[in-house]
Amino acid sequence: MEIFESIYSGLTSILRFQLISIQGTGITVGQAILALVMMLAGVRIARMVSSRLTSKLPGHFGIDSGEAAAIEALLFYALVLAFTLTALTIVHVPLTIFTLLGGAVAIGVGFGSQNLINNFLSGLILLFERPIRVGDLVQVDIYQGHVVRIGMRCTRLRTLDNTEVTLPNSQLLEKPVVNSTLGDTRVRATMNIGVGYGSDCRLVHQLLMQILSASNGILKSPAPQVHFVDFGDNALVFRLYYHIDLRADSSKLDTESEMRFSIEQILRENQIVIPFPQRTLSFDPGNSLRVQILEPVPESVPLTPT
Repeated sequence: MEIFESIYSGLTSILRFQLISIQGTGITVGQAILALVMMLAGVRIARMVSSRLTSKLPGHFGIDSGEAAAIEALLFYALVLAFTLTALTIVHVPLTIFTLLGGAVAIGVGFGSQNLINNFLSGLILLFERPIRVGDLVQVDIYQGHVVRIGMRCTRLRTLDNTEVTLPNSQLLEKPVVNSTLGDTRVRATMNIGVGYGSDCRLVHQLLMQILSASNGILKSPAPQVHFVDFGDNALVFRLYYHIDLRADSSKLDTESEMRFSIEQILRENQIVIPFPQRTLSFDPGNSLRVQILEPVPESVPLTPT
């Protein structure tokens, strides 16, 4: 029993040990541990509450997934702040401690945390202005993919190769960002088809329109079009104009690949040739070619001493 009493006495003395005194109010080890536990629990509760509340917004209020993600992030950080202030109040930690923390943060900024603060503020701007949303197809520098998550420090993209790229939020504000789905998920695409000279151009136009109308990945509105655009060096060039929904189940590459298969098949069935580049060489019969046969050069024989 004496051992347990000594252990209990030692733990009690440690928990009652005063770490710091702010404006006459002492903060003990026990208070600091309790505040830390309450704040960690508050973070978990805030994440769970914000996730569950915002998950019902798209179905009940017609809010899209991008707006729901922004509301979730703002609600999460607001709840974390509320839980933190509540925890400090319960353990009687004076809120004037934030004055000291503010000074420490200012010193930290002076020693190299400018990027962290910059990314944090950029994250707030992204959440409020919403130039990009979760699910948008964007391109930043060499990276192209769908936005998976917009955090307070960085944004995650899932590329078309199914790899994730983490970009600092400041880059999304400082560099040009191509957002293909911000205003409309429909994009116009083109495809050039060349047929041999002598082909029935009206028939080619009719067959290509038939392919566009039968393709499941091509939107009916705006209506697809086929234009006869050029007399090329090796072919008569037709250009297909069509619209694709980037958020459809089938990707743009899948749709265009199936279209090429169908175009090749229907042109082959109608004896319409897709030519390859050709070059014609012409000789002037008035100028004959001069051909000269040269004797082989004998190999040099090394001299041997006599």
